[in-house]
Amino acid sequence: MLQPGGPSSLPPADLDPWGATQLKPPPPGGWTPPENPYATDSGDHTIFAPHLDVPKAVFGAGNVPESRFAPPEERPGTSDVQPPHERFAPRPIPGGPTDLPHGGRFATPGAVDEDAAKAPRSRKVPGWVMGIVAVLVLALIGGGIWWRFFRPTVIDINITVPTSSAPVNKPKVEKPEDAVLGYLQALKAGEIEKALSYGPVGPGSRVLLTPASIKESQAKAPIDNIVVPAVTGATSSIKARYTIGTEAVERTFNVSKTDDGGWQLAKSTTTVQLSAKRSPRVPLIINKQTVDNVAVLELVPGTYHFETGLPFLRYAATTDVKVLSLDYNEPIQVLSLELTDEGRAAILSQAQASMQACLDLGSLNPPNCPFGYAMPKPVTKITWTQKKDPWTGIQFTLTKEDAAVAEANFTISLNANVEFADGQKSPNNNYEGEVRLTADITKNRAQDVQIKWSEARR
Repeated sequence: MLQPGGPSSLPPADLDPWGATQLKPPPPGGWTPPENPYATDSGDHTIFAPHLDVPKAVFGAGNVPESRFAPPEERPGTSDVQPPHERFAPRPIPGGPTDLPHGGRFATPGAVDEDAAKAPRSRKVPGWVMGIVAVLVLALIGGGIWWRFFRPTVIDINITVPTSSAPVNKPKVEKPEDAVLGYLQALKAGEIEKALSYGPVGPGSRVLLTPASIKESQAKAPIDNIVVPAVTGATSSIKARYTIGTEAVERTFNVSKTDDGGWQLAKSTTTVQLSAKRSPRVPLIINKQTVDNVAVLELVPGTYHFETGLPFLRYAATTDVKVLSLDYNEPIQVLSLELTDEGRAAILSQAQASMQACLDLGSLNPPNCPFGYAMPKPVTKITWTQKKDPWTGIQFTLTKEDAAVAEANFTISLNANVEFADGQKSPNNNYEGEVRLTADITKNRAQDVQIKWSEARR
């Protein structure tokens, strides 16, 4: 493409013009641009199409009309364009169409009341709207009052209230430490119902949450020397110091706020599993309360003593449970039983009587006795006597299969004098053997204890 410019930017006339481009030159005899009839000098190389007649505008020569916007030297006698003397924009009327000025569509700007235009316009709420709003507010307040105090309450008949925890009227507990102090003081006084009112009770059996049970606990190891320091601000953990029997205790109790803004314990009992193997013939009595088929117990701080209620059988002292605080959760997995001194004496006396009865029968093979002989010919008489006392150092224990049954293994040493039917005699026949006795120890009287004999366990 040709670029307009001065003589220094154009190639000499004797040079090939196509050489200054990258275009392929036309074939010989092709079209060549015509000469510019309007060129004024050799430096004007503007090319016009041959079919266009473009006149050249020359200002001041009479072929171009004068314009107000042309420079003054090119428009002699023509004045400058003057701006209008006054310009204004109509101000819209508040509340009216956007194109309507103050004073109306046909009013002049000077007819507008400036003070009225500047004054704020207020819209008054109709009275009937205010009445509806007042009715709705009163209806909402009345509905809330009815729902709070007079709504109907449906009681589920499947929900039962345990008789062991009667409701207790208590005042609102204002301070968190007062909930802990009131709870421990109620336990000290044996007032279990009041103690349980200071917090929720767990899901286990409440058989031990009775005044009689708490009375037994206090008799064995009373709760005393209660100290609950005051706290500042709202807290969920309260420290307390007290004693259970001779043991000093320092524990933390968790508390929470109630709906009325007061305070209560996070729980008033601790849940303990009772998973120990039990004999169906041995009662379980804890703090004078009979515990039957119970697997889960609810306990409060205190001491729990285990008894069988039988004269010859008791639970070991290690079975007793001492709950120092509501953090206690150790399961009761073993109920160790042992014979009482009366039980051992009863078994020994009954075993001696049974053995003597067997000796006195004068039988070759007395029934339910720990000895017997087999002779080759008929016997008319046999006399049994003991060569050694078998009862020295005898040990009675409870069987692994059934804790209600006592047993003992020992050795007997006898002598048998035999008289046969043919008149012959056989004195000094020695007899020794390992024997075993068992006895049901759940009886209440010694004479009711029955001794059973068998061959000793090997």
